[in-house]
Amino acid sequence: ITGRWPFRGATPGEMLTSIIMEPYHLPGSTPESRTLDAVLQRCLAKDPRDRFPNAPELRREVVPALRGLSHLPLAAPPTQEPPRE
Repeated sequence: ITGRWPFRGATPGEMLTSIIMEPYHLPGSTPESRTLDAVLQRCLAKDPRDRFPNAPELRREVVPALRGLSHLPLAAPPTQEPPRE
């Protein structure tokens, strides 16, 4: 959605640490971007019990959230490996 990798690390270990320990939020402060970020937070929840229990539940929330952003151009997905720092 953003065209950038959400987590970074110079080594696989650093990348895993970033995924496990660091939060990620979509940029933007509009109500529409905050709605999509709330869905994303459930997808990225560190505790599996906080995630969507199945694909239909995710679809029920993500489709309307994405429709709310229909006026915004979405970035192309990243085509390269995340930058090494």
